[in-house]
Amino acid sequence: MGIDCVFLSDDENRLVTMEEIDCIVSKLGGFGTDNRAGLEQKLHRISGMCNRKGEVIGLSMRVGRWFEGNAAMLVDLLLGSDKSILILGEPGSGKTTIVREAVRVLASRHKVC
Repeated sequence: MGIDCVFLSDDENRLVTMEEIDCIVSKLGGFGTDNRAGLEQKLHRISGMCNRKGEVIGLSMRVGRWFEGNAAMLVDLLLGSDKSILILGEPGSGKTTIVREAVRVLASRHKVC
């Protein structure tokens, strides 16, 4: 499974400045103890890369994806059993995407608090 690179600039050699990083960090509202911040009502996540002083010197963004229908078999197994299910796969293979879809389907069928 290849990784696609998306450049947000016409110049792929352009470096991001500390001022740009600081601006983004100030709009996030802070990172958790795991150096991650979520975007309100989104599946996206931004991780901060810190130096030894704890200063954010880089950012990486995970763009969350949602695919309807990819968890049909998983939902059938969850509805018909009280057993646990272990989902294994390489990074980026879609484990979290499938679990999110299963949760969405189960929550739409059952009252969830």
